[in-house]
Amino acid sequence: MSMFGSLGLAKLPYMKWLLPVMMIFLAIHLFFLYKRIRVAGYLPFIISMLGAVFIMSSRAFFPGTQWSLVAGVGMILTGSLLSNFPNVSLKLIHKKHKIA
Repeated sequence: MSMFGSLGLAKLPYMKWLLPVMMIFLAIHLFFLYKRIRVAGYLPFIISMLGAVFIMSSRAFFPGTQWSLVAGVGMILTGSLLSNFPNVSLKLIHKKHKIA
């Protein structure tokens, strides 16, 4: 839901309520990632939080740029996927430590 709001759907004149609703859904998403820290680790939450910061800062400070919105949505999507597949992220982290 936050992806549609951040990519310009909230700019429609008859949907002024859409951006606050999308931000509420984004906050709920971050809350659920926070609750899954014990299962999935900090990485998914941190990546999604950075994505939310990208989206909010680009909406507030750089309203004409699309790349920061796309980057924020990509970070949120990546954090969500890492949260749903915690074994993949753990294997990637363990491989980095074994090589070093």
